[in-house]
Amino acid sequence: MLGNAFHKRLSERVPDFRIFSFDHARADILSPAQVGPLLDFIRPTVVINCSALSDPWTCEHARQGAFLTNARGPEVLAQECDRVGAKLVHLSTYQVFDGKRKTPYTEKSIPRPLSAYGRSKWDGEMAVRRIIPNHLLIRPGWLFHWENKNALLDWITAAEQGQDIGIPDARCSPTFVNDLVDAVMDLVGLDARGTFNIANSGEATIKQLVEETLDLARLRASVVSRPNALVPRYGVLSINKYKSLCHKDPRHWSFALKQCLFLMNRYSP
Repeated sequence: MLGNAFHKRLSERVPDFRIFSFDHARADILSPAQVGPLLDFIRPTVVINCSALSDPWTCEHARQGAFLTNARGPEVLAQECDRVGAKLVHLSTYQVFDGKRKTPYTEKSIPRPLSAYGRSKWDGEMAVRRIIPNHLLIRPGWLFHWENKNALLDWITAAEQGQDIGIPDARCSPTFVNDLVDAVMDLVGLDARGTFNIANSGEATIKQLVEETLDLARLRASVVSRPNALVPRYGVLSINKYKSLCHKDPRHWSFALKQCLFLMNRYSP
């Protein structure tokens, strides 16, 4: 999802640069012997790591794979990027937090992951910070997108088939992937370094997200939210640091959701 979105948006936004995209088969981030020669040949200005094992349930039952992909992989990339002098943009997650706060998490909030997914992503963050000074570490909110398999399509399909929709009882910062890419490129353009939260403006429960999605798609379904031990109950992010540096106020998630569903041919203004 992220890799495809970055490739398409970057090709539109920076036509004067050459954009290279590699999947796991061509660039295994666990292999310095594979990544190193690629970077030596391309000599990139910026490397964006979109690789992740991101499903919390899968990570919980395949912990070794989670820590290899989400922690060891960024470590390898950080070493190779530092060696060739490239900036490393690493995508992390709001799920490095435990969800016990009642106010938005800032970049200075102390991570306390609940799950193997969150812990592996936190280990990846620490590796990047330790190895390469020229890094940009991004913590997005709850991601939604319009291409391929995605949560919005799952909810719409369930509603069309008359099924109930079960979701975590959680509050989050909804984040449209296209807007995430644009915000990251704002930061890259300013040669920003360090950690930044990125999300659309506003917050919502996941139940509110489902209900708004179905309402815009003119569908109805029973939506049931239950506590999920692997997902933070409160995952709202403060984006003030990004807003202050870039002098931009990201659009509200409800407007981004409309565009996303419009691109899916599921909403007509």
